[in-house]
Amino acid sequence: MELFGFEIQILKDLLTVLAIGIGGVWAIFKFIIFRQFSAQLETDLLLRYIGESEGNHVVEVTAALTNKGAVRIWIRNFFFSILTLNESEELKLGDTRVNKQLEFNRFAKRRLLPPKWNAAYVDPKITQNFSHVTIIPDDAKFLLIKAKFDSLLFFRTWTFQKTFNFETIKKS
Repeated sequence: MELFGFEIQILKDLLTVLAIGIGGVWAIFKFIIFRQFSAQLETDLLLRYIGESEGNHVVEVTAALTNKGAVRIWIRNFFFSILTLNESEELKLGDTRVNKQLEFNRFAKRRLLPPKWNAAYVDPKITQNFSHVTIIPDDAKFLLIKAKFDSLLFFRTWTFQKTFNFETIKKS
């Protein structure tokens, strides 16, 4: 009878080792190969023309963040900058700081999160829009909008940008 108990103990130990092995393989696939826990964020900047007032153009800048991952993404220090290229300006390329791209003039830096907010978040499988209404000078021809925020969970800074032909935006 003891031989039978010994065989059961060996079988139990083998099943435990097998279960731990399967759990380890599952964890490797979930968190390392498929990166399930990492941030999967799609970003976009939108510009909507509202109208004209006192020689300025009123626009709404929207940062659309789509969380395609499985974890909530916490956001803080969310800013955007508007850079302009005016009608009368000569086109010139920047230096190596901007990778020799077209040089724009800084017009404004604004917060997308109110100062009283410590942070905001985007839940999984959700698109969250952060909007700000501001003005653009009358002589602006092209706009470069840059956005930047810090992620609390992943301790990284996200940056993204988009360029707009402002004359086309005004007509639409």
